[in-house]
Amino acid sequence: MKRLALLIAPLLCFAAGTPSPVESAVDLARGAPGEFARAYVIAHEVGHHVQNLLGITDKAAQAEQSAGRTGANHVSVEVELQADCFAGVWAAQANQARKILEPGDLESGLTAASAVGDDTL
Repeated sequence: MKRLALLIAPLLCFAAGTPSPVESAVDLARGAPGEFARAYVIAHEVGHHVQNLLGITDKAAQAEQSAGRTGANHVSVEVELQADCFAGVWAAQANQARKILEPGDLESGLTAASAVGDDTL
């Protein structure tokens, strides 16, 4: 658990002052397999927080309202993929700075990434 705290500390510091997204991310991450996967899930949820801060969430909601059902689903998928991208950027930077990845971590992270937004976690 100490390693997980080290992995997500930068995320928690970034999101300081906005505990709700972080708390819900921690709750969601509890079902992820492995420390890196749990940290990745949290990074994905913090990615959604970044989207909100940048106004992307509001723009996506407007786009979903003006699009048909298929278009709205496409926008939703793009929002999720961007949050995955943000989480991947965090993972690459954290690994470059601290060499946090261990054998099997990428696989567990990919498993977690495919389950985020799904009822699996």
